Amino acid sequence: MKLQDDQFVGGGFAWFTGVVEDINDTEYLNRVKVRAFGYHSDDKGEVPTDALPWATVMQSTLNAGHRGVGSNHQLVPGTWCIGFFRDGLSAQDPVIMGTVASSQPDGEKDIPAEAQVSGNTNAVYKSTAGHLIELDNTLNASRIKVTHNKGTSILIDNDGNVTIDTSRASSGIAGVLGQTENGTVDIIGDTTITGTLHVTEKITSNDDIVADNDSTKISLEEHKHKYLPGTGTETETKDATDAT
Repeated sequence: MKLQDDQFVGGGFAWFTGVVEDINDTEYLNRVKVRAFGYHSDDKGEVPTDALPWATVMQSTLNAGHRGVGSNHQLVPGTWCIGFFRDGLSAQDPVIMGTVASSQPDGEKDIPAEAQVSGNTNAVYKSTAGHLIELDNTLNASRIKVTHNKGTSILIDNDGNVTIDTSRASSGIAGVLGQTENGTVDIIGDTTITGTLHVTEKITSNDDIVADNDSTKISLEEHKHKYLPGTGTETETKDATDAT
């Protein structure tokens, strides 16, 4: 068979609109199965999903797509897309060029709710699990925010201030966010803070706390203080780390 006969070269451009039905590419070649309207029957009994050809997902030049460098597609079953057949009307080698967002029968928009702002100023990525990245370009109110689906977030505000918030966690119900006890931020490894450390509650430690400014070292390990027992009349010197 000549390439021209199969319309790889010099043939017409055969494009299609379709819907993604399967994203489980076990060979990890960034492919999906798409039912192309007008090419594949709507009747899955006649053309089951398994019988659909694998479609390669075209990605932008920002994605190297070479030797493990780049990213994978984010299509999900139900995504509407537009593509073309590299082999023309033979229609066995589809390529997905892009997606088409619209709205669902119940009125839900296909783009994330966080992106539905006036002027389209909030650049948003939201994963199927609900993790969220926002690059907000609102004039005089720009911000960068990364939010975990449990509610924990990292925010860089318009002035460059950084806030890590672990105080919220989801209830486990999609779209519902409930207040729970405070989470924990774990810092593993040596940490240097240049500037003032301000805390609003107590500081706890599993080891000795040492303040060292080269010339003066303060350690609670050897620090003594006097306390007043329950009688109100006796005093005794005890380690600061001892329970009272």
